[in-house]
Amino acid sequence: MLSERLIELGIELPENITPLGAYQPCKQAGNLLYTSALLPVRGGEIMARGAVDAEVSIEDAGLCAQQIVMNALSAARAQLADINKIKGCIKVAGYIACSEGFFEHPKVMNYASNLLIDLLGDSGRHVRSVIGVCNLPLNSPVAIEFVFELY
Repeated sequence: MLSERLIELGIELPENITPLGAYQPCKQAGNLLYTSALLPVRGGEIMARGAVDAEVSIEDAGLCAQQIVMNALSAARAQLADINKIKGCIKVAGYIACSEGFFEHPKVMNYASNLLIDLLGDSGRHVRSVIGVCNLPLNSPVAIEFVFELY
């Protein structure tokens, strides 16, 4: 069960995040749960700001990616009322704010992917897209969307 695995890893999910605009953090369609592109908000603030490789290191951006996984699970818990309804992760789409000439996008996204696998085992293995962009909302270095499969 996902709730037990979170406890084993010492991970406490944040309280549900408040949307920063006119959208839902996640929406269920059949046995799939889709999230909006979420940001690395912790304690009501963006964890880091700026472009990866310029103002933000790959490691710090990776920690942002891990926070986004936790925010996604928090949003899912709020939507589903039970985090254990998540069976696995189907797809992850990551957006990395970076300067021209940066090509290490997968290193940033591996932080999120590896956390999902740690939490969900083989069910956490997913297909993935990662795209470099010139900037993201609130000058965030990372934004990630998820598609979760539900029981």
